[in-house]
Amino acid sequence: MPTLHAVTEETKQITKWAVITVFALILLFFVVRFGTTIKEYFYPTPPAPPTVAFGKLPSLIFPNNSTDKKLLYSLDTITGTLPNFPDRTTVYSIDESQPNLLGLQNAQKKVEAIGFNNSPYPLSENTYIWTETASPFRKLILNIVSNNFTLSSNYLLNPDLLIKTPVPDQASAQTSATNFLTRLSLFPNDIDIAKTKTTLLTIQNQRLVEASSPSTAQVVRVDFYQKDINQIPIYYPNPPQSIIYFILTGGRFDEEIIEAKFNHSTINQTSSATYPIKTADQAFAELQKQKAYLASYFGNQDIIRIKNVSLGYYLGDPPQTYLMPIIVFEGDNGFFAYVPAITDAWIDTASVRK
Repeated sequence: MPTLHAVTEETKQITKWAVITVFALILLFFVVRFGTTIKEYFYPTPPAPPTVAFGKLPSLIFPNNSTDKKLLYSLDTITGTLPNFPDRTTVYSIDESQPNLLGLQNAQKKVEAIGFNNSPYPLSENTYIWTETASPFRKLILNIVSNNFTLSSNYLLNPDLLIKTPVPDQASAQTSATNFLTRLSLFPNDIDIAKTKTTLLTIQNQRLVEASSPSTAQVVRVDFYQKDINQIPIYYPNPPQSIIYFILTGGRFDEEIIEAKFNHSTINQTSSATYPIKTADQAFAELQKQKAYLASYFGNQDIIRIKNVSLGYYLGDPPQTYLMPIIVFEGDNGFFAYVPAITDAWIDTASVRK
């Protein structure tokens, strides 16, 4: 039978070796961690490659350039250099609207809520036109699958519009545009209300130009913009204008919407993939080689000073399968140019690109 002294000594030995073991394990943990840190500092583990889960992507389709001039470019950013972009960014799929057997019936109910009570005329399988027989003779063209629409009228030629009646103020115009979409049950939940822009316009030679003062304004334009995606803004074909806009007038048609466009894409942020993108230097080289889309320019000079370069997403008029990134160049006199950001190796060259 062991004595009390023997038990005590054995307990001390067990305790001693337990403490040593724990200390050794803690020391080993910190040594391994320190070694890993040193290794990552000098020989960092490369990130996993982009997922490119959608395979090759279709080319972005841009409209015609805003100018036919062959422009030259110089860099005039705050830093004097081009930014360093990440080596990849996220591409999102865009939900495709599905046909509904009750599509036309549902569309008729929608348009009656905004005053179009007559029967439509089919322009194609999914596109119909509703017309008004009284001034300002508005026409509504609606796709009954996507619910995208355009509304037009003869207001540019209508003398009643020229009556010097004040146009709606900014708040009233935004409210009227919002209510118009709400009555159609089409106000999207991804609209960033804080970005909403109103512009006072006047008519010159049957064209709209920005009014020099509120007293000369004849119509007001309201542009809605979709929310940023992961802090990256969405750009449209003719910045700073959106493809979701409304034009309202005073005169006899006080606060009536006389022109509108609603081209909305539903971005599926649960369906995404990462793709490699061009560097800012590569994109600037494409701009200099006249390979960029010139989205906006109001000046007369042939040399453009680039003030800002950033990443954006692009949404245009033709339906897109994916929300894809662009590299945006900004300059004086409303200059905007877009270069597709995805590297050429992951673009389907068989797809059409204007």
